[in-house]
Amino acid sequence: MYSAMTTKSKMRAAVMPRYGTPSDLKLVEKDIPQPADNEVQIRVHATAVNDFDLGMIKGRPYVLRMASLNKPKYPILGLDVAGEVSAVGKKVSKWKVGDRVVGDLSEDHWGGFGEYACARETSFSEIPVEMSYVEAASLPHAGLLALQAIRQIDALQPGKSIAVNGAGGGVGPIVIKLAKRANMQVTAIDSAEKLDFLKELGADEVIDYKVESYQKERRDAFDFIIDCRATGRPPCYALTLKKGGRFTAIGGASNSLIGLLTVGSIINLFGSKKLKILGYKPNSTDIAETLQMCEDGIITPMVDSVYPLTEIKQAFEKYENFGMKGRIVICLE
Repeated sequence: MYSAMTTKSKMRAAVMPRYGTPSDLKLVEKDIPQPADNEVQIRVHATAVNDFDLGMIKGRPYVLRMASLNKPKYPILGLDVAGEVSAVGKKVSKWKVGDRVVGDLSEDHWGGFGEYACARETSFSEIPVEMSYVEAASLPHAGLLALQAIRQIDALQPGKSIAVNGAGGGVGPIVIKLAKRANMQVTAIDSAEKLDFLKELGADEVIDYKVESYQKERRDAFDFIIDCRATGRPPCYALTLKKGGRFTAIGGASNSLIGLLTVGSIINLFGSKKLKILGYKPNSTDIAETLQMCEDGIITPMVDSVYPLTEIKQAFEKYENFGMKGRIVICLE
């Protein structure tokens, strides 16, 4: 290993000592992690708040506790990481000290809530020259989820209709932009305060989920549905789809996801409508594609607000209240 970025041995980090709530996050000093032979060390400049982070904080759904029963396996969470390479392992060939990179570290050691993090060199993509660390941190996880959900159900088809539930967060704006680019009819569903934002993104129709439950009140309405916060029953989703329609859930309530795995599988066997849960897989290729779409002007990083690490609890409070239009980013510069 070699390093030209720091001689410090300690860093600031927000740690989660046990499962609980974001109010249990503690700002402490920790040893700076050192990279393995195939890893790079990153000086973290920015990270983002994700539902996956919140799930790991709470240990819910309980399947997240399979790796560790009483506390997160990695006490320093934060899966989106944008920063500068500060050291490299001796087998690393892709990156050098000083490179600006971004990645999703949910299959590595996490670590975005600390000033330094380590991960495999293959977990990162290069940040475009004109893009800030804050903008870059808003993209990996949301971009991966959006692209993979679209691919899973082959959702970009001209002239077809698509509904996006929970559309005002990180994933929805990307799906809306790509769907409109494909000349689709887009319905975006979220809270009332986000509807104007969703119209500005290009949605043809917007629904306040508190006024209308799309999965209960719409019938044979959509060719495709991407649900970021699934709470409904599989038969309702099936009735909402047109013949041959396809649905995928990115996240949601445990009972809804279990229903999709069980009842949804039965529905899939006996009709043309298909109900799925996203099989999410972090990879640098999809992150690079997301970054390239930003460079090409196809999508835009949607950053709602930026908090310092010292205000990470407030960042999660806003996230839990669904108050963001786009992404909430934490800056560690």
